[in-house]
Amino acid sequence: MEGTNVFEHSVVAWWYGDALKRMFSFWGRFLVYLTDLFSAKSCITTLFYPWKRDLLSYENLSIQQKFQVLILNITSRFVGMVLKIFTLATFSLVFVIGAGFVVAFILLWIFYPVIVAALIYFGFKILSLA
Repeated sequence: MEGTNVFEHSVVAWWYGDALKRMFSFWGRFLVYLTDLFSAKSCITTLFYPWKRDLLSYENLSIQQKFQVLILNITSRFVGMVLKIFTLATFSLVFVIGAGFVVAFILLWIFYPVIVAALIYFGFKILSLA
């Protein structure tokens, strides 16, 4: 009888202790990985930078050419901003879905023993009625 208590205590301690800590660590690293995958920090800090750092120089150009270069540089910045905003929006969507999955998985992990016990109980209850 005493061995059973030690086993039950060690399983419960592992389930709600070590395994839960490891799960939080894993899912935390997963969310950090998503942030790194989409380069969210880089997209935020370089939001108004030109796309692919594509800037043309104004040196030794006529007034008309300088105006054309200005328009191309502004266009390059606009394209960069639009693509980075799209990337950040996609990241936000994936992050929210991922965070929701993480919360659901951890709640399922916490309540899984109770769910299994309830299913076994109701299964025997249904069998006894038949």
